Amino acid sequence: MNICVKDIQIKTSVENGCETGCLEALIRAEAGQEVFLWAQLLDSDGREADRIFPVALEAETSFRMEVPQVRLWNTEQPHLYDLVLELRDKDARLLGTTVKKAAFFLWKMENGVCWLNGRKMIPRVKEYAGEDVREIRRNNFNILLTDGAEEEEFRTLCLKCGIYGLPERQWQADGGSMENFCSGGTADPDIELQVVSRGILIENRKIFSNTAQYSLHCSVYKDGDLLSEKTIQADTPPGTALYLDFPLEEPGEPGEYVLEASFCLKKDTPWAKSGYKITSARCISSKLFSE
Repeated sequence: MNICVKDIQIKTSVENGCETGCLEALIRAEAGQEVFLWAQLLDSDGREADRIFPVALEAETSFRMEVPQVRLWNTEQPHLYDLVLELRDKDARLLGTTVKKAAFFLWKMENGVCWLNGRKMIPRVKEYAGEDVREIRRNNFNILLTDGAEEEEFRTLCLKCGIYGLPERQWQADGGSMENFCSGGTADPDIELQVVSRGILIENRKIFSNTAQYSLHCSVYKDGDLLSEKTIQADTPPGTALYLDFPLEEPGEPGEYVLEASFCLKKDTPWAKSGYKITSARCISSKLFSE
């Protein structure tokens, strides 16, 4: 059967105070005989969010889907939906299928201030120069300025990594400040971690996520050798701070000890493997006498 899908355009938006996600799709195609389009929208857990009944494929076929209580994409929790498109004949036999990623979010800039899903965000901006998107995310950037001519695969990878790809001309037109550019190759993480004396200070500057999504790994070293380690969970809601006692005891012998704490990924992500250190801090503790 001769079927030619020329173009698939997907546009997403949010309504009702970011409670409802809306997806509009336009498909341009040519088919030698009667073909039907089936579409299903699945959330990141594989649950069906919406579907359309089979419609006849025409030169231009459009449809709209709605998702109540939509899971919003953001730079900290990049929720994506799968739009599954299938072409079938009149007897429902599968002729071809493809899956497109869809993200629902509300982005705007007012007077140089960035807002994401109604919350003021701290933009960490980098101009794209051909680097690996995963490395850009590991270096804590969340906005990537592009020339606007990137392929779909690149845009999808940015979304998976929690990076908002934005044409540079749009950033300038919206009043984006050059103060948000980072002069070096890395940007500051959005969790500040300090190890002080026998405690850990945590400042969570995120706007959507709790530090409980990471593991807090604590270690004690002497002369470069690992003496003890323990992994705990730190429940620090976005925009708050927390003090924790260091969960490991120092040995009683004299010497110089290093106390280290690190937030690490609990599971694999598109940009780093489980165990990757988000941020870490350490302090030196000296003991002059035995206990």
